[in-house]
Amino acid sequence: MAEFLFLLSGTNDDVPRVFQLAEIINLNKARKARARAEAKSDAVANRASHGRTRAEKDAAEARKARRDQVLDGARIERPDEDEPA
Repeated sequence: MAEFLFLLSGTNDDVPRVFQLAEIINLNKARKARARAEAKSDAVANRASHGRTRAEKDAAEARKARRDQVLDGARIERPDEDEPA
């Protein structure tokens, strides 16, 4: 940043005062950057609460299919009590 040395009139003219100028920014770019940052943080929160990767979904589906296969294989068929034998 640029620093400028000014001598202020009034009290104690022998003491130099240093002022820094603020950085000039484009307000439209700053607004858009802030909106992008908010959207990114919202996306992170949504991924953590709702999202799963395709690999996680496929692994869960494979576990469920295997579990169902094991349970169906161990099923004992019983005749219904309502039907006459």
